Amino acid sequence: MSKSKVVIDISGTVWRWVYSAENTLMIIGVSMMTALVFLSIVLRLALGWASPAWDEIARYLTIWTLMCGFIVASRQDEHITMGYLSNILRTEKQRLLLNTIITGIVFLFLCVFTAWTFQFISYSVERGLRSVVTNIPMLPVHLSFFVGAVLSTLHFLIHTIRKSHRLINHVKAEDR
Repeated sequence: MSKSKVVIDISGTVWRWVYSAENTLMIIGVSMMTALVFLSIVLRLALGWASPAWDEIARYLTIWTLMCGFIVASRQDEHITMGYLSNILRTEKQRLLLNTIITGIVFLFLCVFTAWTFQFISYSVERGLRSVVTNIPMLPVHLSFFVGAVLSTLHFLIHTIRKSHRLINHVKAEDR
């Protein structure tokens, strides 16, 4: 077995684990968030007891769940595209070029977003930011932005490479 085949097999396994972790985090986040909100509503209506802490934790779980959704959408390449503009273009080559350019621009934006979230995490640690109601450290919540940015950036890097290859192969096929 060649070294490149081994590397491809290992990277495929690692990505399957990453995909599984992304999906699992999303399921856990939605389940916990739903359970907390449901229990909070039942306790509020049945016993007249409200817990701002539960509401705060549910909001933080919502942030994590949204970032996990962002990661999965970027992995599945189901992000905002310029569908209307793509429909106007006449040739497959033009559509592939537009799609590659848009994906590359989004990738560059996500690189900037990743750098910004790292600075945000650093600021959170440096200042020791804590939540107002529960007084828990905000770092776990702020990490959701960084994790979301890093994984989405990696997914878009893969999409940009694949779309570039598709465009190059299309151009080569046209030239034959």
